Amino acid sequence: AHEINQPVAAIRTYAENAGRFLETGKTEPASGNLTSIVSMTERIGAITGTLRTFARRPGVAASPLPVREAIDGALSLLSGRIRDSGVTIVKPRGTA
Repeated sequence: AHEINQPVAAIRTYAENAGRFLETGKTEPASGNLTSIVSMTERIGAITGTLRTFARRPGVAASPLPVREAIDGALSLLSGRIRDSGVTIVKPRGTA
């Protein structure tokens, strides 16, 4: 929930500030805020896409999944926390 709630709260703040900038004729910072909003909505979209991948649909049997896909999905879901904590994760190269 935090991975979605944090960008949603930031979107609200950026939108409110963009409105204030526009009221005072400051279009450049307003544009910057709107660009940040677009970026955050893309992030939310990526998170929900990853969640859909992991969600098990009723009636669908579990099947083998390459370990790399599971790791990539987990890292995608945790990317905000990983970034905020300053941790660096190094994945080995290759197809295994």
